[in-house]
Amino acid sequence: MERLKGYTTLPFHSTLRVLHLQVESASHKKMLAKLKAELSDKEKQELKTVLENMQAAIEVCKQHTSDLGVERLKKEPIIMERLN
Repeated sequence: MERLKGYTTLPFHSTLRVLHLQVESASHKKMLAKLKAELSDKEKQELKTVLENMQAAIEVCKQHTSDLGVERLKKEPIIMERLN
């Protein structure tokens, strides 16, 4: 990250990409299948709802980044104040 007079730039599109990869990774899918085998029907339904919500959030993030355009983000990074 680049530091500018107490500010930090955050590559928003990169953060979303990492999140997307984590959710869709094969190891997570294998762990999910194992967990599902051990869960009750109620727990399975709750997990299904959570996963559907996560997928919907990923789609919203994809739409947001495609609307903004990655090239624009590279030229104009999102700047936030440092928390420290």
